[in-house]
Amino acid sequence: MTSVGILTVSTKCSQGLAVDKSGPALEALLSGPVWTVSERAVVSDSRQEIASRVLEWSTRCGLIVVSGGTGLSADDVTVEALDIVFTKRLPALATAMVVGSLKITKFAALSQVCAGLCGKCVVLGVPGSTKGATENVQQVLDVLPHAVATAGANGTRHLHADEGASVENVKAGKVNVEKVKCGCSRMDEQDTAHDVQGLSNDLEAGVARRARKSPYPMIPVDMALQQVLENIGKPRVERVPLGQIANGQVVAEDVVAREHVPA
Repeated sequence: MTSVGILTVSTKCSQGLAVDKSGPALEALLSGPVWTVSERAVVSDSRQEIASRVLEWSTRCGLIVVSGGTGLSADDVTVEALDIVFTKRLPALATAMVVGSLKITKFAALSQVCAGLCGKCVVLGVPGSTKGATENVQQVLDVLPHAVATAGANGTRHLHADEGASVENVKAGKVNVEKVKCGCSRMDEQDTAHDVQGLSNDLEAGVARRARKSPYPMIPVDMALQQVLENIGKPRVERVPLGQIANGQVVAEDVVAREHVPA
């Protein structure tokens, strides 16, 4: 299970002048077999407090959700505070939250949600209202487990590897390269292979006329490079005067001057 931290940003809640409702709602949403909420706290609208708590939790949480402080007022500083601690921004994840929320309310355009990594921890900045916080997280809930897995991994090749994969097995059709361990399926919804035409897209036909799915199997880069090297000839070495080198030819030896430069 992935450890989750839920941080509510509200000066009034931190002073006991209001009750935190978004925190418990997010905890209920992120409960189950995948997530376990291990950190909960309420801080004021302070960049230093927000950044310090996220940095502290990021060493022991895979996911942190920061609720509140994403509005347009001068006191809303969550996005600015998270910018300080982000080691990598995840704009597409934030866009997914906004696009999904806009289908529910047009006022989602006024909430400055954000997403990024703090080290190997995924951090989301969502609105402070109970409805806004839960709805934004719900838009990306299905992809968050994979986001956390890839963020915490030392590379992602092992997540996408197929057991027994090798160039020979791929060529022989013994390996299902369309499936990956992480669940990022390259098959269609009926779990059937694409109709392989053996032809590339006509690049002059326009984007709308191109196939949306590649007819070719998806293989790791090292396998692709090995196949390229197996099917190209060795370069031919020729000795020609330096001034007669033609386009497409590569100098195979160092070129040195007879005298020290500058003379």
